Parts: sequence; C-alpha cells; structure tokens
Amino acid sequence: MRTTIFRNNRGSVMMQVLAATAVMSISFYFLTNYVIGQKKQVTKTVNAVNLRFALNSTMDYVIFGVRQKWCFTDGTLVNDSTCNLASPFSVERVIMSNDQENAIRTLVAAGANVGSVDLNNVALKSFKVTLNPGLLSSVHPLFPVMQKLKTVKDEATGKIVEVAGVTVELTKDTSAYLPRAGRESYLTVKIALIDSSKNVISMNNVDLSLRSSLAIYPREVGSFALLAPKDLHMDNTYDATYDLGDIGFHQFTNRKDLGKGPGLVFLSPVFVNNNIYLPQLSKDESATPENSKYSAVTFADRVYIGNGWVKSLHSGGEDDLYVPRSAGGLSDRYWADSPSFGGFLKGIENDGGEDAGLKYFAKINTGDVPDTKLLAMCATLSKNQASVETASKTKLGASKITSSNSGNTSKVSYKLFFDTGSSFEEQGNYIPAAAITSSNWSGVAKYSGDNEDAVINLTFLFDGKTATHAMPLNSQMIFQPVVGSASALASLNKSLNTARDSLKTANTGMDDLNAQLSTAKSSLSVAQASLDAELAKPVKPTQTADNREPAAEASPTPTPSPSPTETPVAEASPSPSPSATPVDDSKYQNPDTIASLNAQISNLKTTISDLSANKIPNQDKAISDANAAINTAQNALNNYNDAVQNPPQVTVDVKGLIKKINNWTGRVTYYGDKLELDVTTVNANHFINSKGELTSTGPSIGVLGYDSTYYNSKLIPGLSIGENTALQGYLNFGIGGAYLTNPTNVAATSNSPAEDIEGLGMSLDDLNAQCEDARSKLSSQSFGGADWNVSFASTTRHSWNFAGIDGSADPANDPVYNKDLVFGATPVWKVASIVGNCIIPSNANLVTGFYACDSLTINARTNPLRIIGTFIVGKLKIDPSAYVAGIQWSSIYLPQATKELRKAGILKPTSNPAASCDSVMKSPIWHPIPSVQEVSDVRSCNAISLRAQANPFQWTAVDPDCGMVAGATQSTTTCKKRLVRFYVVEQSRESGI
Repeated sequence: MRTTIFRNNRGSVMMQVLAATAVMSISFYFLTNYVIGQKKQVTKTVNAVNLRFALNSTMDYVIFGVRQKWCFTDGTLVNDSTCNLASPFSVERVIMSNDQENAIRTLVAAGANVGSVDLNNVALKSFKVTLNPGLLSSVHPLFPVMQKLKTVKDEATGKIVEVAGVTVELTKDTSAYLPRAGRESYLTVKIALIDSSKNVISMNNVDLSLRSSLAIYPREVGSFALLAPKDLHMDNTYDATYDLGDIGFHQFTNRKDLGKGPGLVFLSPVFVNNNIYLPQLSKDESATPENSKYSAVTFADRVYIGNGWVKSLHSGGEDDLYVPRSAGGLSDRYWADSPSFGGFLKGIENDGGEDAGLKYFAKINTGDVPDTKLLAMCATLSKNQASVETASKTKLGASKITSSNSGNTSKVSYKLFFDTGSSFEEQGNYIPAAAITSSNWSGVAKYSGDNEDAVINLTFLFDGKTATHAMPLNSQMIFQPVVGSASALASLNKSLNTARDSLKTANTGMDDLNAQLSTAKSSLSVAQASLDAELAKPVKPTQTADNREPAAEASPTPTPSPSPTETPVAEASPSPSPSATPVDDSKYQNPDTIASLNAQISNLKTTISDLSANKIPNQDKAISDANAAINTAQNALNNYNDAVQNPPQVTVDVKGLIKKINNWTGRVTYYGDKLELDVTTVNANHFINSKGELTSTGPSIGVLGYDSTYYNSKLIPGLSIGENTALQGYLNFGIGGAYLTNPTNVAATSNSPAEDIEGLGMSLDDLNAQCEDARSKLSSQSFGGADWNVSFASTTRHSWNFAGIDGSADPANDPVYNKDLVFGATPVWKVASIVGNCIIPSNANLVTGFYACDSLTINARTNPLRIIGTFIVGKLKIDPSAYVAGIQWSSIYLPQATKELRKAGILKPTSNPAASCDSVMKSPIWHPIPSVQEVSDVRSCNAISLRAQANPFQWTAVDPDCGMVAGATQSTTTCKKRLVRFYVVEQSRESGI
C-alpha cells in the first residue's frame, strides 16, 4: 500500500504551536480581567468590612455612653465626669423631659446650688461632637477601629481614604407620631466619617454614615423582682451570718441534694448593688453539678449590678473574679451554663455606680460624701488614659529596690514607673527571635521570653556599642560585649616589648658599668702598687757646692766598677779632683711619678666611687624600672587577655511587680503601672574600652517605656502630640573596684546625671480602686460631681417609710410597721414599706405586692411558691426545702404575670369586680373608639393599675427622687423627676454601606 508523504509536516507543528500560543494569550487576557475583577471585589469587600466595623463599633460605643448618661468630651468621646448643666455634650440634657427641666428650676427656686446653668436653656435639642483619631491613645476602646480605617482604599483610584475624624450627632426626636405614655424619650444618633474639611466622605456616591433610632424609658424600681443593698452570696448555707446589707441563697453540697426540685428561678431582672459571689467551683474540668457545690438559683432575665464584680470564693478562702474554666466550651458556656448554679441566662449589666439609697436603706451608710478632690484626680486619670493630650508630659522614672555584691557578681533591682501613673501597655506585634538591633555590636545578646506583648524596649550601651531588644513581662536579656580591640592589644604588646627592650638596654648598660668598675679597680690596684713601690725608694739626695755628688748610701761595701776603658774626665774642671762614678735615678723616688700616680689613683677612686654610688645604682634602678614596666605591661596584657577571654556579662530581667497570687488558681496579677528591672553583672572590672582601659564609666541601660502613645511597638502614626522623648530613660552605671556603682534614677541621656523623678505615691490599681469606690457613692455616672446633683439618699428610710399594713404611716416609726408581716394563704395585693420582718409561711403559695422589708424569710415548704412583685430586702433567709419545692419570682411586668394576677383575682374589671377580666374585655385593645368603661377595665385588668398604687416604686432608684433640700429656703418636698437609671432600646440602625 502506498503511503502519501506530506512535505509540510514540520510546518503543521509550527501551526499547532502558534495556535496554542494564541489560545494561551486569549486565556491570559480573560484571566487577567478576572483576576483584576477579583482584586477589586476583594478590595471592595475589605473596605465594606472595615467601614461597617468602624461605624458600628462607634455607634455601640456611643450607645453605651448614652446608657451611662455620659458627658462626651470633644475629640476623644470619653466621659467628662466633671461636666455640669452648662456642658454642651451632655446626654442627660438631651433626653431631659420638660418635667425634669422644670424640676431643676424648682430646685433653684428652693435655694439649691445647681452650679452653672442657663435656666432658659436647661435642656438641649441636639449636639454634635467629633472623634479625632490623632488624640486617641492605644487604650481607647475605639483605637483599633480607627487604625483599621487607615487601610480603606478608594475603589476608583486605589488610594487610601484619608479619614480625619468621626462626627457624632445626638438629636431629640420630638415627632408627634411617636407613642408616649410618660417619661419616654427618643433619640436619633447619626455617625459619619469626615475628611480634613469636615465634609462627610462618600464612596460610590454613598455617604459613609450610620443612623440609629433609640427609645429611652425609665428603669423603675418596680421592674425588678429583688433588690439587694450590697452583696449577693451563693457560696454559703441559708443560715450563714452575712455582713450588713448582704443577702444569700443556699448552697447545696451538690445538685443531687436538690433532687428533682426546680430551685429558685427569677423571671424578671434582679438588682445587686455590689458583688455577686458564686459557689465554690472545682478546678477539675470534669466537675458537674452532680459532684460540685451547687446553688439552685437561675436568673432567667438580666442581672443588674450597681458597681461590682462577679466573684467566686475559692477553697483557699480567697475571693477572686469569677473565670469559667473554659469560656465557650461545653463544660462552662460562660453565664448560660455553669456547673455551680443555674446561670445568668440573659447576662449581666453594670451601671457603673451604686444605688446610694440602698446603702441607707440597709443602714450601711450614714452620710458618706464623695471626696471631690479624689473625683477630680479620677476624672483626670480617666481622661489621660484614653487621650494623648497630656501624654507629652509623661516621664519614665526608676527607684532602687535592693542591691547586693558577692564574689564577682553584683545585682541591683529597680522599680520602673511613669510619673503620671500611666500603665505600661503591652504591644500586640510579634517579636521575632532575631529582633536584636545593634550598632557596632559584635558581642553576645541573648534573649529569652515570649514573642509578643512587649512593655519596654531595652538598649545596652558600652564604649560606642549598642544592642536593643523589645521586652515583655518575665523576659530576660543577656548582654556580653566584646571588650578591647586589635589596636588595644597591639598597643599593649608594644608596651611590653618596649619595656623588654628597655630592660635589655639597661642590662647592657649595667654590664658596661660593671666592666668599667672592674677595670677601674684593677687599674687602681696597679696604680696603688706602683705608688707603694715608688714611695719605697729612697729620696734622691739634694746636691751642694762642695760636693756635687753624694756618696753612695745604698751599698755598705762599695765596689768599684770595673771598666776596661778609662772614663774620660772633663777637661773643663778648673780644679783637679779624683775620678766620679755615675748614679741611677730610677732607684730614687720620682716626685713626678708619685704625683702622677696619686692623680691617677684619685681619678680612679673618683671613677669607682661614681660607678658604685651613682651610675651602677642608677643603672640598677633603670633595670628595676624596666622590670616593673615589664610587669606592668605584662599584667596589663594578662588583664586584657583575661577580660577578653572572660568578658563582663550583664543580665537584665524584666518582671511584673506582683499584686496578688491566687492560691486556688495560681493566677498571678501584676501591677499595670510598675515594672521590676533586675540587673545582674558578672566581671564588672572587665569593662575595658576600645583603648584597653578600665575607666570609671560603666555601661548604660536604656529603657523606652511603652505607654498608650505606642501601638505595635511604634509611635502611633499621625499622633497629634508627636514623640515624647521623656519616655526614654537611661540607667548610667559607674565602675568602682570589682563592682558597678548603681544610679539612683534614670537620666535623660546615656552620659548625663540621674534626674529626680517621682511617681504618684500610690499604685494605679489602688487609685483606680479608690476611684471606683468614689464613683460608687454617686447616684449617676453623669453629673456625679456636679453641684446640681442634689441627693436625697440620706433620707431614704424616711422617704420609703410610707405604707404600713394596718393603715399606719407615721414616718416617726422606723420601720413604720415594726411587726412580723405574715402572708396568708389567700393572695392579696399589698404595698408595705418599710416592714421589720416579712414572713412567707408554708401555706402561702402566691405572694403579690410591692414590699420594702428589713428582713424577708421564706419558711420550709413542700408546695411551689409564686412571687409576683418587687421586694427590697436588707436580709434574706430561704429554707432549703423551698428550693426543692420550687420558687418562681417575677415583677408585675412579666407578660405571664398578668394572666396569673387576673386568675387570682388581683386584677379585675372596674365595671364588675366580681367578673373575670376575660369576660368583660370584649373589644380589642387597639379599638379606635373605645368606651370610657372599656378603657377603665383595660387599665384595671393590667399591671399598670398596680403600679399607680406606690409612687416610690416608680422611681428609677431607691435613692429617693423626692425630698427636702438641705439648707433650702423652703420646707416643701421637692421631686427631681430625674431618670437616674433607664433602659435604652435600639429600634433601628440604617446604613448605605
């Protein structure tokens, strides 16, 4: 079979490659568009999340401030606790009713000092306040929110949207279409992001704003089932002895002791003025109600605390804040499910201030007045913590705690603090393992500790070498600098060699001098011998005129000299004489020779003396000096080598100053405004500088304290005050012998003397505790220290002592009904205040009414008990059997209670009291044209009719709303009609984002 061969096979491969390339190019084109689109969508989503988060978080913060009746501070939105009736940003002035405004005028007319006020403009219709991100410290609740806004980008340009601030506008809604039945108030809250020109920022033609509608209505005393003047205990038996004003619920050994009993269930809110103590809780994760101590109390509605905490008294007898073993876990779902009690099913809310009236009701207080000076300090402290306006004046300080020296080790401990009482703030950024930054550093810098939550930045400085590291609590840094230098070593070796050369030269010189001395002594000996020999010769005779030649004296027997020849005789002799023999002069003393030898001996003696007394001793000293120089140089070299081989080491430990250790949980609580800095030094005398010298100047330890102006270990970007250099201080050590000399405080620089910086004189935690106690004495968060806050708390028992069972109402009797009030088997609605002792016997199965009792006792029983009403009690005693039988307790406002009260005949129609409400009420409640009779029956068949029977139970606090102003010019009773406490209900929240 013939096969056809195409010549363009190679060309077809090229076509396939080109086709594939085209397909890939088209795919990349469309994929690129897809990726870009997805990126835009991600950016849009991130923007939306951050914007919604910022706006909603700010709204939540503002609503919290509304609930607490804050006076907002422009710029930071923190509460200004010193505001008065002239404050332009007061929530209470906006929600103030006409009745309350008129009541203030009445107070002024009665002679009360209400402080700064414009009586023509007491209430406000609205106000606008601004949040400036540049003023927020890192501890401000909205700080993280504002940081997130710095990542919002314009979707069109891709640039960061510059948010200059947030405006908050509160406006009273006076619309006639809103339902009103009394003291309600309606607010509209609008929040918007603004630019530097204070214009609302828009994205995609949508304003970045949020709007919320709030309804505010009184939180009356009668809306609670039970009010406790002080602490509520669930950690002891029913018959335990409690402090004045404390009440307690029985603690069972375990849930089994309760059997199948339902326990005590509160179906309406409960108010506790201070702390709540839960039953002792086992640390064992497997602990259940069946094997743990148990209190058979369930709070089905919200629990309100005046100003206190939820605590747990542990087995060690130590109370501490309650912390569930596994928040959110199956064993403890926080408030809703606890093995130790029925739980707080709707949570807890803290008012931020006690009800002072309850303290007087229980006879705990007798007239305490808040310390205005302390309140001013507290206000300043609160402002400083959230705002950076005064942070520029904060200084880091230190004070020595202890110091010790032993062997080659010295240790000193310092307390670090800020002079304004600010806290050291933990930084949230991650600290890498190799986070050491240095300058000219080649030594050891070893870190051990956590990798987050730094509180200071530590710098070690010595001889121009630095090493820096961020330090959290319970961390350690070891610094071991490289001392000396190659040039210093060369210099020391040179000095040693120079000393050795000097010794060699000195020894050579000594040898030469010794040789000279030996030669001189030898010469002296020869010269002395020659002199002695010369002096041993006879003195040469002296010649005269008669006899020119003396006779020979040396030889006793003169012998003529034989001579073969005849000695010629001088012919000049005029007189004839006998022939003479010549004499040898060397046999006679030669004066010249003697003089020369004496001179030579004298010179030699002088030379010997000079050598022995001067030159040789001097040369010996030169040798000694050279040896000393060698020793000095050698010692210096040895010390240098020792210092290099065993360099100094400084260990710095950063610790928290322990405030409290929980013996039960082992949890350690530290002071927030203090740190302990321990500096341990080994081989302090080895701090040799680069010149090889041991100077009096030792190392410096620089400390940068992180306060609320720092975020993620960096100064907050855009901070209005700039950097505060006073947060950096230096502990400048000296060297004294074998140890460091310790500075008394920090210095501004590494080479300046220590400054005198002092702290607050008390810990920040202690001051906060005092501030909390001081605020607890106020009747309200807002206007707490203002003059207009006229308090009738001291007259609480007088104001509440108004209704006796037998018709008596003599306020002179305290309590007005000082008898046992025993409830009967037949339910009857009663209002009794104040009663000495209220007793619910076993045959009373339904108890209704408003009561203020110094003591309430529920006796042993086998039948369930239903309580509908409000009890203010100073003491409470419930027999354990009552928990087993079951108790349901609510206020009259529980919807279910209306039916129960109708069934019991408490609520009945006005038109026919013998008939049931259901048989009379035929028309719907929304009927447009009801008859007068129908309106009357609707009212009398609902709980609102019971409310009208006791005016004090309509107050929003036990602290009386009515009383006589102390020192007033009038003697009439004045009512403030003030909403001390109220509910805030958010009806709607709208945003275009």
